[in-house]
Amino acid sequence: MKNKKYVVVISCAVLGMIIGLWSCCNPPALQVQSTEIHEDVDFSLGCTECHEEETPDIFEDWAISGHGAMNYGCYICHGDGTIEFYPEPSIDGCTSCHESAAGHLMRVENDGCFECHDGHSLEPY
Repeated sequence: MKNKKYVVVISCAVLGMIIGLWSCCNPPALQVQSTEIHEDVDFSLGCTECHEEETPDIFEDWAISGHGAMNYGCYICHGDGTIEFYPEPSIDGCTSCHESAAGHLMRVENDGCFECHDGHSLEPY
């Protein structure tokens, strides 16, 4: 009987982790804040291939961040560039993966994550 209880507990924990990973890697659609699309670029290249050369400082900030370490691409925050592009992502994009940040923002009364954190390195200012 004890073994069945542990199996249920472990199964629930594993399911919770899977759901958490799925929701983070497949965040809900960001609020529409821009009808822009990325400037005309060669979309056969990945974001990093272009931005490593075109905006090396921003690329390096992202690469050393937690997002870069996990290889969370630009599109997760900025959209795919062809249909939707968010030059300045909304807080909805952050809180779709970082749910605890919503409560933190309410406590510090900021308008968004980027008042205190660099948008690419994610380090506090």
